[in-house]
Amino acid sequence: MSLRLRLTLVYSGMLSGFVVLLSILIYAFVSMLFVNFVDEALLKTSNQLISQIRADSIGNLEFSHDLLLPSENVLFQIWSKDHQLMDYSDSASQLTQALNPRMLSSEEAELIDVNINNVFYRTITVPLKVEGQHYGWLQVGLELTSIRYSLGLIKIAIVFSALFAIIVSAVLGWIVIGEALLPLAAMADIANRITATNDLSQRIPIRNETNDEINTLALNFNQTFVLLERLFNAKSAF
Repeated sequence: MSLRLRLTLVYSGMLSGFVVLLSILIYAFVSMLFVNFVDEALLKTSNQLISQIRADSIGNLEFSHDLLLPSENVLFQIWSKDHQLMDYSDSASQLTQALNPRMLSSEEAELIDVNINNVFYRTITVPLKVEGQHYGWLQVGLELTSIRYSLGLIKIAIVFSALFAIIVSAVLGWIVIGEALLPLAAMADIANRITATNDLSQRIPIRNETNDEINTLALNFNQTFVLLERLFNAKSAF
C-alpha cells in the first residue's frame, strides 16, 4: 500500500468519524425538537380538555359530549375510575381499547409512545382528581405517522449528505496528498537515475512557492548530491 493511499485512508477515516458523530448529533437534536413539540401540544390539549370537565359531589364526571379539540390530529378518551369508557373523540371511535391500558392506574401524568394496530402514537395519561379524590383518567394521543415519516426523510438526507461529504473529502485528500508527496516521488526517481547512470549532476526540482518539510528535505538532498559530486570529481582528478 502506497504512502499516498495510507495517508488518504487515515485522513478519510478521521473525517468520516467526525461526520458520522456530527450527523448523529444533528438527528438527535431534530428528533428532540419533534418530541418536545408533540409533548407541548399534548400537554396543552389535555389542559384544555380538563378545563371542560367537572366532577359532582358523588364522584361522577360531568362534561359536555361535544368537547372541543384544538386539532383534528388529536384524539382523546375519558375513563372512569372503574375503567369504563365515558367519552371519546370522533378520531378515536375506531379504537377498541384504551390508548394506553397500562396507564389506567397511573397516579401521575405520563407521556409514553404506544403502538396500536401498527400505528404509533404519542400519548399522555392524566389522572382526573379534585381535592385529592380520584375520578378517572384522561388519555390524549397524537398519531406519529407524519412525524416519523418526516424524521425518516431527514435521516435519509443526513445519511446521503454525510456520504457525499466523505467521498468529496476523500477525493480532495487524495489530490492534495498527491501534490504534497510529489517531491518524494521526484527524490525516488532521481535516486534511481543516479544509481543507474552514476550521474551525480542531477538535482531534485525545488518548488520555490512552498516552504514545507518535504521541500526542505529535497533541498538537503540536493546539497548532499553537490557534495558527493565534488568529492567524486576530486577523486577522479587524481
